Amino acid sequence: TIVDHIIINRRADKLGYAKSCCILGLLMKEDANQLGDLSEAFSWIEKGANLGEPSAQSELGVMYLKGFGCNKNEQKGVELIQKAADQNVSIAQYQLGTLYTEGLGVERNSKKAIFWLSCAASSGLQEANTYLRENYKF
Repeated sequence: TIVDHIIINRRADKLGYAKSCCILGLLMKEDANQLGDLSEAFSWIEKGANLGEPSAQSELGVMYLKGFGCNKNEQKGVELIQKAADQNVSIAQYQLGTLYTEGLGVERNSKKAIFWLSCAASSGLQEANTYLRENYKF
């Protein structure tokens, strides 16, 4: 159950596991989407990101971009997604590619978009392949 996951991950957090902070935050985020308060989920994901967990950095970036559980901050969101993409997090590479395509939080740049989308696609992320085909005729 979600409660069991929370208990296990809170114990792991006490030992300093960044991934556990991220997982706990994601579980809370899923639950909070129904309740409407994402602040505690944001806090746990932020903790994981600050401990260096790349997937938490990516997720936190999206939360900043959308203002989920925090004040919207596109610059901070892009920085965090970029940091995760640089660490080969395929979903972050995909997100960064779409941001460059759409000019959201960054200046539109097709070269950078194709680069990041191709990185994500080459790691097997099907959404990146689809996005490249639909937007760049690959």
